[in-house]
This record gives sequence, structure tokens and C-alpha cells, in this order.
Amino acid sequence: MDGITLEKVFGSDGSQFMKLTGTLIEAIQKDRPTYTYMAPDEFNSPIVTDWKAGTKIYWEELLGRTHLTAVASIIRAYRWSCGRAVCAIEDVSDKPSQQLVKAPFIE
Repeated sequence: MDGITLEKVFGSDGSQFMKLTGTLIEAIQKDRPTYTYMAPDEFNSPIVTDWKAGTKIYWEELLGRTHLTAVASIIRAYRWSCGRAVCAIEDVSDKPSQQLVKAPFIE
């Protein structure tokens, strides 16, 4: 029986996605981003007294939320792909596979 590889499961582009995404996730885990948000009551003060400072806070928080959403989507897609790869192995194997894809954050 031929071995199942990421390329056989996802094709060339999908295999490259898995490798690059795994590397990206490892880098994110080493230097985890932090997100801070101002309470709405606190935000009202700078927006009234100094609209430029309030606008700066608004955009920084918006970009932080956008980044958080993007990172979560990348991790979700990677986890789904890992699960799909394991299912592909189990479909052609008599026993469950323990190591097709190295998923550093999945224990």
C-alpha cells in the first residue's frame, strides 16, 4: 500500500499551505500577541476631549480585533486540515494514525 502524504490528500497547494501555516502558528506561539481594549466608559473621555487621540485608540483596537480574527481563522483552518488529513489516513488504514501532521498546539 502506498503511503498517504499531505500532497496526496490536499494536492501541491494544500500541502504547501499546511507546511507554511504550521510554521506561522509555531512563530505565533513563540511570540504570542496581546490585545488590549479600553472599556467603553474610558473611551468616551478621550473621544470628547481629544478626538485625534480617540480616533487613534479606535483604529488601534479595530486593527487588534481584525488581527485576532485573522489568527483565529488561520488556526481553525489548520486544525480542520489536520483532522481531514488524519481521516484520510484512517480511511485507507486498518489502524488509526498518530502522526501524519505535526500540529504543535494540538495535544
